[in-house]
Amino acid sequence: MTLAYTPRSLPEFLNGLFRLALDLRWTWHHGSDELWRALDEETWDSTHNAWLVLNSVSGERLEELEQDPLFQQRYLEQLAAHHKFVNANT
Repeated sequence: MTLAYTPRSLPEFLNGLFRLALDLRWTWHHGSDELWRALDEETWDSTHNAWLVLNSVSGERLEELEQDPLFQQRYLEQLAAHHKFVNANT
């Protein structure tokens, strides 16, 4: 029997973090490092794995960041950069 992986729930505003974490661009493009570090500095600094950070950060921390204007700005900038990158003519 195969079970599908169900991602954790996120505050609605932060659902774009799934898209960012699953795009392996973060492994070589370090523009989003501070975003992942803001979620969970210890996990990010020890693993540099965005998917692991996203799935291990506490719900309370996500709720805090959802209300943080600096995080919101950083997050929206990364979503815009990701959109621009994946939609660029090649």
